[in-house]
Amino acid sequence: IDVYPLAHAINICFGSKLALHISGKSTMSQSAQRSHLEAFKEGRVSILVATQAMEEGIDVPTCNYVVRYDVFTNVKSHVQGAGRARMKDAHIFYFENDPKVE
Repeated sequence: IDVYPLAHAINICFGSKLALHISGKSTMSQSAQRSHLEAFKEGRVSILVATQAMEEGIDVPTCNYVVRYDVFTNVKSHVQGAGRARMKDAHIFYFENDPKVE
């Protein structure tokens, strides 16, 4: 999944650079990954659009919103994705999974 278009669309919609994308090593260099993650951690951007491949590698203690727009089919993926929201009052939003199935 290419997440750049979503990050780009967010920036165009709001007229400023609020979002960056981050994806796996096959589509993004490690230095670019580190750079985008640091920008998010330091608050230079408010939104980090990430692929499923990055679920395990993203650790941002101040993350308070996670939006899942892909279907997850196993508990591990659910736990890893939900685990990105570390703040006490964090919220997780799911767009693809049926709550009855979940």
